[in-house]
Amino acid sequence: MYTKREWKKDGNIVKCFKRGVICRCPSPTTEDGVFEFQTNAQLISAAPDMYEVLQDIRDGVVNNQERIGHDRFDKLIKALSKADGK
Repeated sequence: MYTKREWKKDGNIVKCFKRGVICRCPSPTTEDGVFEFQTNAQLISAAPDMYEVLQDIRDGVVNNQERIGHDRFDKLIKALSKADGK
């Protein structure tokens, strides 16, 4: 179970409209000094979308559908793009 509705990244905070803050990502840096909290927040904000797409694909496989179909594929691409910050 997770908080329904779309999750949005706002800096290092992930929020859900009318639900509040989902999480705050701390600001670690990599060895070369690049901040990672933005990409961590992007990935976390995409989690519900990716979860729903994976459930949908799983259901298609379980129901012996040969292909995932255009709608499922489009949802998959959209979820991955969100995780990539695009």
